Amino acid sequence: MKRMIWSVVGCAAVALFMAALPAGGAEYAMSLGRGGDGAAREGVIPLSITSADPVEGFVTAVTFDGGKIEVTAIDEADRLGKVYGAELVVKEIYAGGFTLGVVLDVDSPFAGQTIPAGTQQVALIGARARACGDAPEDVPLTFADNVLGRPPLLNLIVIGGESKSREEGLVLTNGAMRTPVCAPQTMLVEATVLPLDATSGSVRIMTENTEPVEGFIIALAHDAGAALDSITLQGTATQAAGAEFVHSVLYPGQGGTIGVVLDFDPPYGGQTIPATGHAMHLANYNFRYTGAALPVGGSATIALRLVDNVFGTPKLQNILVQGGLSEFPVLVNGSVTFRRGTVVQESDVDFYVNLDARKISPGGCAEIGYYYTSKTRPIQGLSIASCYDKRLTVEGMNLDGSATAAVNAEFVHHHAANGELIIGILVDSTPPVSVDRMLPSTEEPLLVARIKFCAGANILCGECLPIGFCNGASGAGSVPINNRAAIFNESVPANLHAGEVCVAAVPAFKRGDCNFDGEVDIADPAATMSYVFLGVYHPPCLDACDSNDDGVIDLADTVKTLRFLFKFGSPPPAPGPYVAGPDPTPDVYGLDLGCAAGDACR
Repeated sequence: MKRMIWSVVGCAAVALFMAALPAGGAEYAMSLGRGGDGAAREGVIPLSITSADPVEGFVTAVTFDGGKIEVTAIDEADRLGKVYGAELVVKEIYAGGFTLGVVLDVDSPFAGQTIPAGTQQVALIGARARACGDAPEDVPLTFADNVLGRPPLLNLIVIGGESKSREEGLVLTNGAMRTPVCAPQTMLVEATVLPLDATSGSVRIMTENTEPVEGFIIALAHDAGAALDSITLQGTATQAAGAEFVHSVLYPGQGGTIGVVLDFDPPYGGQTIPATGHAMHLANYNFRYTGAALPVGGSATIALRLVDNVFGTPKLQNILVQGGLSEFPVLVNGSVTFRRGTVVQESDVDFYVNLDARKISPGGCAEIGYYYTSKTRPIQGLSIASCYDKRLTVEGMNLDGSATAAVNAEFVHHHAANGELIIGILVDSTPPVSVDRMLPSTEEPLLVARIKFCAGANILCGECLPIGFCNGASGAGSVPINNRAAIFNESVPANLHAGEVCVAAVPAFKRGDCNFDGEVDIADPAATMSYVFLGVYHPPCLDACDSNDDGVIDLADTVKTLRFLFKFGSPPPAPGPYVAGPDPTPDVYGLDLGCAAGDACR
């Protein structure tokens, strides 16, 4: 009876072992599984060994399409060491393959560790898709004999001190890595229409990226009729990120290339152009019109094309570097249009914007000034048509301290939408208009109005956003408006001087916190008095000492703080005494008292 029972048990054990062997009943096999789920770029491919006997070591040599996938790790979890006690593990990763050599027991005291008989998962191979397609693709990983290594290696396992390769009956089963469908990355040339009568201008190269960008190459060709003068990073997300390697080449009459690596030098801080959900500004291609003279009202549109394998040695392609890999984005071409307006008149009227170079904090607002000069004649009225970066929004107008307020203009209006701002000013709508009621003639720029611009929080510190003038803008209306001055009932065109507003580390402080200890209390008026009368204290933030926000540090600031603290007086103006923030108003005469305080970018 016992003999029968053991026979049954023995048959069951054999059946279980045979079930663990590969199809076809091979006693010795090495196999790769499948990695990747078609959704993520990364995947893990299991490497397994099946053997009827304990395995003392093995060699694996595998090839794959290196243009589609890469191996990032071999047995990164150290299963060979932790699970099986392997004492010698040699790994090598190639552009299109990898090798793995393992000896379980190579050092004394020679305990005889092995990989047990049966089917064992011995290692996990980390892989990553290099490229994305329109549909998931299974990229084969193939056991390859006499291809990789020096000398070329065979796939084999070691049993009882002897090797078993394919020729000795080792069955090799290949694996695969499934590559995903990735969101397409885009590089585009912004179709640009330059202001009337401009003979040169800048075209922005943008990217719509869903992953951070670590570097890029742009190769742009242009048609005849324009010359590429330069390629710059002024006001771009690339400049804001702190690009460490920048190399550009101009090809006269053809186009130009620029290559950028964001983090090129130690200490390798990992700077990138982030994925914000908005198009990011990579570079500026600056063109000059060289075509035939345009007739009045005429225009010329020059085609601009992102081209691969045209410029450079070796030939360059347009790429984005993401996750250490080169991505080939969808390329969207554009153009630059030069226009001639009406006959250009000599004018002594000029319009300017943001002469005081006010900055804006991320997610914050700033009042940007519009100015005029009229060298010989006073002005009855102004129409201003301004264009600005669409990531800015217009929130209001302030006439405090302006020439408009000084002459008590009867009609003042503004409206804005979609990157266009319209300002209309008429000093006196009831004739006759006396000269002393007009905006005065001046060779020094006079403030017309301050417009409150606000920036989205996604705009990067260091990025500069253009604010300029564009004839024919309509803002939120439907009537095209040009930049003109009304002088003795005559419409006079203005010379236009564009500006920009930069997103910067705007100092943050509490109004009234003169000693800058984070609290507004009795020590602050004492610090103000020590600064004003004794000269023994030097505040790190004069703006914080300006309790009444009149642009001057004096006795009145001490009174303001004491009234607030002890006599139920109104609190100091914004940003106020409770929460630190940037100064929302310009100081007297447009000057800045200064503040070496907290950085709003961080």
